[in-house]
Amino acid sequence: MFRRIFIVSFLVFSLMSCLDEYNVPIQQLTEQLVVEARLTDEDVTPTLRLSVTTQFGTASTYKPVQGALVRITDNTGKAVVFRSSPTQPGYYLPSDLKFRGQPANTYTLSIILPDGRVFESVPETMPASVPIQNVRAQFQGPITEGKVTEPGYKVFVDVQDPKSTQNYYRWTAWGVHKRKSTGVRVSFTGVCCDVCWVRKDDNAVNMFSDAGVDGSTLKGRLVFLSPFYYYGKHHVEVTQYNISRNTFQFWRRYQEQLQRTGTIFDPIPAPVVGNITNKANPTELALGYFEVASVSKKRLVIPGDTLVGKLMPNSLFVQEGDCMAAYQYSLYDIFPPPGW
Repeated sequence: MFRRIFIVSFLVFSLMSCLDEYNVPIQQLTEQLVVEARLTDEDVTPTLRLSVTTQFGTASTYKPVQGALVRITDNTGKAVVFRSSPTQPGYYLPSDLKFRGQPANTYTLSIILPDGRVFESVPETMPASVPIQNVRAQFQGPITEGKVTEPGYKVFVDVQDPKSTQNYYRWTAWGVHKRKSTGVRVSFTGVCCDVCWVRKDDNAVNMFSDAGVDGSTLKGRLVFLSPFYYYGKHHVEVTQYNISRNTFQFWRRYQEQLQRTGTIFDPIPAPVVGNITNKANPTELALGYFEVASVSKKRLVIPGDTLVGKLMPNSLFVQEGDCMAAYQYSLYDIFPPPGW
């Protein structure tokens, strides 16, 4: 028995002595430039945002970039310089506040960082604007087709796609709706500040390509859900971006990465490569994308008051106290919704 134990111990010791210590290399990613830039033809002063990020594991930190020289140049040679905002670190405003993009023109973004590195985008041509034909809404109750769903208004758009041209679309939307709180008691019988407007934004990647359906009518594209919490009108604004093929592909790759579920049927992981690179070192890519798009907008007022008596507001959504203090992005109902 003693001999058997000795042999086993000797073998274990021998195997352990054959193991060399291995230090797993820990990769620390260097700082990467992050660019948030979009140029459109709408009557809004364009802004750009620059930052740098360092990522380790799942932790990321972002630092605004100040003092860079930013320029957008079109195909005619006209250039507009963007300089650091004095009040918002990392944001840049054009020297010409009336600067807007024009369909059919081609634009290039260039960035000279304080350390001397020069980044430049691929030239991007602004597509022609395609108008939104119609915006409509349909109420979705708490029980739809036997399933429990979030009550609210589903908002759809109709678009007539132009013939004989490639068109790529992306939609965002926002809306304001009323919410109810318990309010603030001002007397034995009176309560104030118990109803307010609340804003909801939807910036999800919602896109469409007319490949295979060129010239047809895109009818009933779902672009927004305006939630129901309390009786009252809903105000919705839909923005349609007409984007380039390259921009569409960028957002599609981005969307594919977000939709990964960790199964063998997932798309193969791939870097979401943007269109901005270091001129001296093309392998150094900036995160983000310089998007050039024409814009079409349409608004809709939904008469939510018609639900009175048909659907009771859920008391679980009624918060305590002052309505504006209870909900973010809110404004008292004695004022009109912001922007309307």
